[in-house]
Amino acid sequence: MKRTPQLISPLVKEKTSVSNTKPMNNQKSDEVFSAKEPTPTPDASLSNRESKLAEYPGFGHNSEQDEETFSEEELAREHFVADCMAQRGFEYTPSPSIVVDDATAQDPEAFERLLQEAASDPNEKYLQGLSHTEQEAYYLALVGMKDPNAQEAIEHEAASFSDSCVNQAFSIIPSVYEKRNALREEIDQMELAILQDDRLSLANDQWTRCMSDAQLYYSSPQALLAAADQEMAQLLSQNASVEAITASRQIHTAAYEMSHRCYQQADIAEITREVRIEYENRFVDAYQKQLDH
Repeated sequence: MKRTPQLISPLVKEKTSVSNTKPMNNQKSDEVFSAKEPTPTPDASLSNRESKLAEYPGFGHNSEQDEETFSEEELAREHFVADCMAQRGFEYTPSPSIVVDDATAQDPEAFERLLQEAASDPNEKYLQGLSHTEQEAYYLALVGMKDPNAQEAIEHEAASFSDSCVNQAFSIIPSVYEKRNALREEIDQMELAILQDDRLSLANDQWTRCMSDAQLYYSSPQALLAAADQEMAQLLSQNASVEAITASRQIHTAAYEMSHRCYQQADIAEITREVRIEYENRFVDAYQKQLDH
């Protein structure tokens, strides 16, 4: 399932929480998950254990529930933003992200309707009717900066601490992903350590050889998915036809099917589960205070 944000307020949809949270006891994340340290010896009872991280919403262990919670929170934030913008003299129509499920993605007519819906954001039309000065004031009220596409990091940092309607909405109605966002760097370090674990590296090598035998050349299952997502994003940005999008999806179908067979052959799912449980439990032990806050 993918989310397609509406056109006007990307910071409403994908705002990353600003956090000054530090690791426990001044630990650095690379001290908790060092890619250079020896791979831990597998625990014989590991398959019977569960990840402690599964107890915390927003970390991907119950993605359907997380998505449902996020949708409810997002809609509430959108209505809050609309009221806030009205108080500041602007119109804002609640426009939560459009969810693209697998059934819609595989139905050309349904997918075309979804694309048309995504392109018909009423906030875009309202913004086009404002002068340049009014547009700057609009964005300043909405996200705390005159130009949300500005590249300067200092402007984005200042906007993160402003009293914009978006910031107020997230402050009052935090996201189910807030704690994950606050620990983003630490999560990324853990994910890197998992990917570089010797057990997974060996399994991934087996997957790569299996795919190569079928004349499909990808460095990893993640690389295959990333390539497909990148091509789809490019087609959408170019307003490609439904036929072109469908053709692209069909091209990748055979690769997905072969990848699944190679994935099973290399037993990546079970190996990944065991490795992930191990690293996630270490993560929870290291950042228990932040997770329980």
